[in-house]
Amino acid sequence: MSSQWKLDDPLNQSKVNLHFQAWVRFIIRFRYWVILATVLLVVGLFTRLETLTFENSNESFLPVNSSLIAEMERFKATFGNEDTLVLAMPLSETAPETTIALLNQLTLELETSVPYVRAATGINNLEKMRSVGDGAIVIDTYLSGTESTSQLLEKIHQLSQDELYQGLFVSRDGQYLGVLVELYPYPTDEVDPRKNIAPAIAALLEKEVYRDLGIVAVGDPIFDAEMEQISNDETGTLWLIALGLEMLIIAYFTRSVRLTWVPILVMALANIAVFGLISFIGWKLTFFVTIVPSLIMCIGMADCIHIGCAYQDELASGKSKNDALVSGSAKVALPCFLTTLTTAIGFLSFQGTAIIPIGQLGVYCAIGVFVALVFSYCLVPSLLSFGRKPISAMNRHKKDWIDVSLEKMAESVIRAPKVWAAGFLATSLVMAAGIAFVSLDTSPIENLSPRTELRQKADFIDQKMGGAMTLDIVLSSRDDSPLLTVDTLTRVEALVAALKTNPHVVTARSIVDIVKESNRVLLPEQGSALPTQQGTLSDFLFLYEMGGGEMLDQFVSFDSKQIRIAVRTRAVSTEQSYAIIQQVESYVASTFDTHIDASVTGPIVHIKETSDYLSKGQFDSFIWAFVAISLVLIVVLKSWSLGLLSLLPNVLPILVSVGLMGWLDMPLSQSLIIFSPLILGVAVDDTIHFLSRFKVAFDQEGDYAEAIRYAITKAGRPLVFTTTILSTGFSVLTLSVLNESVIFGYMSGMAFSWALLADLILLPALLLIFKPLKNTQPLNSVQANR
Repeated sequence: MSSQWKLDDPLNQSKVNLHFQAWVRFIIRFRYWVILATVLLVVGLFTRLETLTFENSNESFLPVNSSLIAEMERFKATFGNEDTLVLAMPLSETAPETTIALLNQLTLELETSVPYVRAATGINNLEKMRSVGDGAIVIDTYLSGTESTSQLLEKIHQLSQDELYQGLFVSRDGQYLGVLVELYPYPTDEVDPRKNIAPAIAALLEKEVYRDLGIVAVGDPIFDAEMEQISNDETGTLWLIALGLEMLIIAYFTRSVRLTWVPILVMALANIAVFGLISFIGWKLTFFVTIVPSLIMCIGMADCIHIGCAYQDELASGKSKNDALVSGSAKVALPCFLTTLTTAIGFLSFQGTAIIPIGQLGVYCAIGVFVALVFSYCLVPSLLSFGRKPISAMNRHKKDWIDVSLEKMAESVIRAPKVWAAGFLATSLVMAAGIAFVSLDTSPIENLSPRTELRQKADFIDQKMGGAMTLDIVLSSRDDSPLLTVDTLTRVEALVAALKTNPHVVTARSIVDIVKESNRVLLPEQGSALPTQQGTLSDFLFLYEMGGGEMLDQFVSFDSKQIRIAVRTRAVSTEQSYAIIQQVESYVASTFDTHIDASVTGPIVHIKETSDYLSKGQFDSFIWAFVAISLVLIVVLKSWSLGLLSLLPNVLPILVSVGLMGWLDMPLSQSLIIFSPLILGVAVDDTIHFLSRFKVAFDQEGDYAEAIRYAITKAGRPLVFTTTILSTGFSVLTLSVLNESVIFGYMSGMAFSWALLADLILLPALLLIFKPLKNTQPLNSVQANR
């Protein structure tokens, strides 16, 4: 080994480095103006943050060309808004009259004080058929208001056993009374009118008369609003925790107060600037935004750390403060730019999925990493240039445990590269084998931690009432023939019965229930059965409408050419939603005539559609990122073999992490679908820094062992720093109340750690085995350097 490396990094002699040196000198010379301009920019962008808006609705996660969106629009045009709300009020068994009075007041206020409410139906205003003789039907309220306590409790018990009403207006155990809130179609001339509903419901339930009753309200508008609040709360909290942890880590590694607070300040300002810039784009944010600040903080921090470490190395070599800043910053400038480029490519690969919010997230993060790089090279040199006394070089002539460990690792890999390569690959493949067991789950409710109030309310409604999720099946006539026939309704009855055998389906209501109820009232000796004659069916429907029934339009279109089946289910996973939809589609295909089409819409179908697009998008995004990053590495390293060889250490961490998800039964969900391209884009950063050092050493020394020893010992230390910061920053996500963020935190930490080991163990071993670079040094030159 050379006693003295003649490596003042030849990259410093390149035009690129000369330009960077000139830039850093300029920054230091005009540091006051640079800092002032940056502060004014950040303050200006900070004022834009209030214009950011959120969108967490199910529709926002569907591509604009999704057939489901067209199905939803057709459904709304015929049956109205598919959004519904369900409220559950505890029943006082000792004073049920009081509960009914409060319920009557609540339904009235829901219809008058909450925007877009078409009807709020509870047991207090529920319509019920009764016969008045001579074959006539009267539709009036189920409760007359004159019942005694015992009669009232008996009526409530009877309703809890009625399949048409149980789970909606009375819980099966009779302990809660329900309110079904139906909405008008949202106006198209208002910006996100759905957002007005949840605050109005909250304000109503906060009234003194309702506040202590324990009323539970759920529904898509409420879910969206509370998810937005969770996103807002978590984004700031998790970012602050990551900030604190990273300060401790930087302080430990650098032993410098200034090198601790400077990167933190720079990345804090960069985060504000990024979100301010996002406001100009005008896109809406989703719950994915919770990971953006941590991403920018961790990835951008790496640039600051590389600048700081290079600065300390230059100080240790005897240079003055400003000269060390100039040469150190310039030495790592090109690798930092390249790592930012590859990271941005990884993020932009999210455009490979048709899910719009994920594509937008990629743009946000790509903007973020470049803003972080610009801020790093504007503020870090200018802030470090202050003060008469230069930052301590950490006694870099003394080796600590990190230096010793890296040297031992380098010597071990150099001695037995094949053993290390084989062992590392075998271990990676065993862990990656778990990919075969990975499942996909994009259920928004299942994604929430049970400790959140929103999840608790959804679980409560699942257990007590008619389920927290909805599914609408619409049967349409292809040839415009009416569907209200005995044969069609018999098949609808069979479909509903089949659906109710599914353990996740709580209720399924349709026109069949109204007809059977009419039969029970008019012909009690026949019970609740469908009529067998078309004339009888027509009579029942005519008598129902003449009696003042208003439920018919919920289940049959005005022209009688569409029939709706309204299904409520418990919160289901992606796999369970697939099963329900498949059950409907296969039953309709095998049971109904060819002139009848079936379409399915609702949150359950959103889950299925989103899963399909995400599965395809995962593959497309990864291929896009893989190809683009491969080309960048080949061009930068000026070697096909070296560029391609460097990709293996960056693909393995992805396979290992996803494999561990399979072994540990962790589902692949919406935010995790971006995992592979993100990890590839970030993990390759270490490879670039390692190979930059390796190639410089090899070009001068012409010896693989010497070049690898130099690369591991010189690049290893900042790589350990940055990987620790990355892993710690992402591990903060494990504190999230979103299960997919928790899994993302664990898996990203694992991926970054494995990528570091791959760069320090597998990559050097492969270089020694395959020797992809030709020795351009004359033999006597190589020997002279020994």
